[in-house]
Amino acid sequence: MSRSCATSCRSWCTATSRTDAVVQVAVLHADADLLVLDKPAGLLSVPGRGEDKHDCLSTRVQQQFPDARIVHRLDMATSGLMLMARGAQAQ
Repeated sequence: MSRSCATSCRSWCTATSRTDAVVQVAVLHADADLLVLDKPAGLLSVPGRGEDKHDCLSTRVQQQFPDARIVHRLDMATSGLMLMARGAQAQ
């Protein structure tokens, strides 16, 4: 992997709809094919059913990376690294 493709670690904050608490999502790596994200506990990986479950990692990431696609999920209570593909071909 070329270092010129990678971006530096960055993060953004968004208030959650559940508690109005600020939950930070860090982008640990981003290149043309994938994203490596640090998902905090308490945040859904993908939207759930109901208005109170629309805030999720995939929605937040797609605001900054519109081509990001889910590769796998982690439970809401689980924190850890998640991969997202950049585009359908990488997925």
